[in-house]
Amino acid sequence: GLLGPGVFIPAVNEYVPGDEIESPWVSKYGHKVIPYTSDNWRGRREINYNRRARSYAEQYNLLLVQHLKSVSSATPTATKIVLAARKQIGTAYTQDYYALKYPNGDPPKDRGACTDVIIRALRATGHDLQKLMHEDMKKNFSKYPSRKKWGLTRTDKNIDHRRVLNQMVFFKRFGKELTKEISSKSRAQWRAGDIVCWDLNGNALTHTGIVSDKTNAQGWPRVIHNLGGCREEDALTAWKIIGHFRYPK
Repeated sequence: GLLGPGVFIPAVNEYVPGDEIESPWVSKYGHKVIPYTSDNWRGRREINYNRRARSYAEQYNLLLVQHLKSVSSATPTATKIVLAARKQIGTAYTQDYYALKYPNGDPPKDRGACTDVIIRALRATGHDLQKLMHEDMKKNFSKYPSRKKWGLTRTDKNIDHRRVLNQMVFFKRFGKELTKEISSKSRAQWRAGDIVCWDLNGNALTHTGIVSDKTNAQGWPRVIHNLGGCREEDALTAWKIIGHFRYPK
């Protein structure tokens, strides 16, 4: 079934063929249990079936708690980030270089790179990465990878803020750096509105996206990103995670 928009919950009444039995004491969904005795084989089958039903119910409850925690932990700022990112779904992907106005410069609205999803989402909260990063890079150029990675000797307000590695440096300096681990212990640290960065299959190509407030069947958040077109999907662990940030803190 669905719990809220885009949250998949496995149905409680799923069963393994052969476990179901005809009995006046057990409903189709295994909600009732009758005592088991050594001479009551039917009761044994019913208890086994009900254990399966309880297992599914426990999974349901766990996903429900995880979803509610994700929703309740979303701050008004995080909600704005997610909604602004979601509005970009359908935007075409392009790596083209554009001469942008300054500040608040932006490529054509119907296209952009993965980093533009982040830039546009954060502008909804009043944070212009173009201006913020340009000003920091002018003062601290050596802290960014522009010279080592691309052989640049000066800032470029048209493209600097649109590079994943530059964004990662900025978020490390001014945001909150969070876990890159995917486990039950780290789940609470992955919140809607967070920024995640990936290494695309170890081929030196980097990618970034926004953590969504919608989750998959296991309770992990989906992501909103632009790779061949902006979309929202279950792709948090599709590639190696190299960065996880919250901005503003």
